[in-house]
Amino acid sequence: MKENKEYQEKKEQEKVVHEPTGSYGMDTITMRQKIMERVMLMEENQLKEMLRFSHELEQKSWLLPHTQEELEIAINRGMEDVKAGRIVSHEDVLKYYMK
Repeated sequence: MKENKEYQEKKEQEKVVHEPTGSYGMDTITMRQKIMERVMLMEENQLKEMLRFSHELEQKSWLLPHTQEELEIAINRGMEDVKAGRIVSHEDVLKYYMK
């Protein structure tokens, strides 16, 4: 009972402190909390997207040439294949180089 009475008194004090924010039907403190929740959610989603993207890059990094020599070899192979008409799509390129 005592806790319930303290809770009601606290609620009444909060009603006095809060200011209405027009047609939104929320007081300023609640509105600030909602805005902060949305900002935190947006930041969390951006972080998740960045982590997912970096993870994808790490998984695909073995496909990329890592030295100048590997890059030149890959370019030369690609040019030879294009001239010979063997490559039709990027999937064909992946199949060819994964042999």
